[in-house]
Amino acid sequence: MSLSVNGVSTTTERDYFRCEVYKPVGLEDVRVQWDYRDASGELHTGVARDVLAAKAAARRYGYHG
Repeated sequence: MSLSVNGVSTTTERDYFRCEVYKPVGLEDVRVQWDYRDASGELHTGVARDVLAAKAAARRYGYHG
């Protein structure tokens, strides 16, 4: 399942992290889009260079993985 459908996140579980690797048009490198829904249910999302950077970004919002 993809991270979003029509621009809406499909990450619905609380305290849950998901990421998806993609290759942007015009760039040589891949990127990682990530979603983290914290324990209160608030969604945090972003784009990182790799999975480790995505997890580090999510940790700022309470991710423990």
